[in-house]
Amino acid sequence: MIRPADIDDPRLRPAHGELADQRLEGLWRAPAYRTARPMRVTAPMLDLVDADGRRQSQLLFGETFEALVIEADRAFGRCARDGYVGWVKAEALSVERLEPTHRVATADGDLPLNALVRIEPGEPAEGLADLFAFDDDPAAVAERFLGAPYAWGGRTRQGIDCSGLVQAALFACGLGCPRDVDMQARELGHETSDAPRRNDLACWDGHIGLMLDAERLIHADGKAGAVVVMLLADVEAIRGPARLRRL
Repeated sequence: MIRPADIDDPRLRPAHGELADQRLEGLWRAPAYRTARPMRVTAPMLDLVDADGRRQSQLLFGETFEALVIEADRAFGRCARDGYVGWVKAEALSVERLEPTHRVATADGDLPLNALVRIEPGEPAEGLADLFAFDDDPAAVAERFLGAPYAWGGRTRQGIDCSGLVQAALFACGLGCPRDVDMQARELGHETSDAPRRNDLACWDGHIGLMLDAERLIHADGKAGAVVVMLLADVEAIRGPARLRRL
């Protein structure tokens, strides 16, 4: 689904040059439209980069990439799970449709947390959860990433950024979540002036984290270079007062 409200945001608009996704017809003016081709990610994680090759996000194994343009060894399109657009390596995409039955439920396995897989009845399901069986505590999910290195655009324990950590935690709990800090701070939950409590989002311009309790915050911190737990007061001393949003 492409929301009309997202069309003005180039991070979410599936259009390249004179070509736009067919679903934008009547919403976004383009010389030509094309139906995007759903393709499946076959690498454990796949960098999604901008036109200059800088990583902006990642796709995970089994996620769907809606390819609009394929040029030689790369493809431009949209991650179906969060709507983010960019370029990926075409060799890590497959046209084979494989309806997932399970999601990866651990953060430190061969496939990253929230990757999508299909297993047949009787096959081992270690480290997997039924596709519609979810965690119920985002903060506990985030704690599985403690010590993971900070990496801009990352979504896995091999490297993750602050909004990627929030997204991973919410996806594991069956909650939709946009990709970037500003989107999360605008769309998730509702603003509150109450005292912080577990699973509140603490938001700043360009940064976000999850409260573990009334005083402690877990976040992927670029200065620390990792996912860490800090006192909210210490983070506020550096970044200023947090804006709290309650899920």
